[in-house]
Amino acid sequence: MPANTLDNPHLIPVLGLLAESPAHVYQIASTLSQERGIPVSRASIGRLMEAMQREGWVAPLRTEQSGNRPVRTVYHITGKGWAALARQVNQYIRNPEVHISHFIGALSYLGAVKPGTAIDALHQRIKRLKETSRQLEQDRISATQSQGITRLHLIEIEYVVHQIGSEIHWLDSLANEITSGSITWPTHAHPEKKEDS
Repeated sequence: MPANTLDNPHLIPVLGLLAESPAHVYQIASTLSQERGIPVSRASIGRLMEAMQREGWVAPLRTEQSGNRPVRTVYHITGKGWAALARQVNQYIRNPEVHISHFIGALSYLGAVKPGTAIDALHQRIKRLKETSRQLEQDRISATQSQGITRLHLIEIEYVVHQIGSEIHWLDSLANEITSGSITWPTHAHPEKKEDS
């Protein structure tokens, strides 16, 4: 976990869940992983809860035990926690961030592969993005219709689906440009050409 609690990317989702209702670490980790698509472990959530408790953002509410399972501490968000959540939401909504992903790094060296390979890779990415988008949209509709979850509580899924749609449009346009030859490709020899000779 980052030394500074505020730097933890799971801070907002965890405080947000506790703002909805008190919960223990296992519930939070399960909800984030299974319902929100955020890969987390109970250990990492446990460390975050300890850090937030030191900050006074969460506090133990009660303990629970079911059968032979371990005793679990249920936490609730405090007034300071509400203030921290509002501050974080306000900050990250206002200030755009550009994350340099492996994909962006690969794009910067797209000319290292043959045009045909680049086109094939772009089409494969488009296919996988469409599959992801369909699944997210199905999950959103299911949550809305069967569980009665409001649009505001699923707005992040709507945003991701919109982002994916924009990326698909751009990738398709790029693939078409490479196909038409309107993008100048490097003429120097690269590993793929050497392997083919």
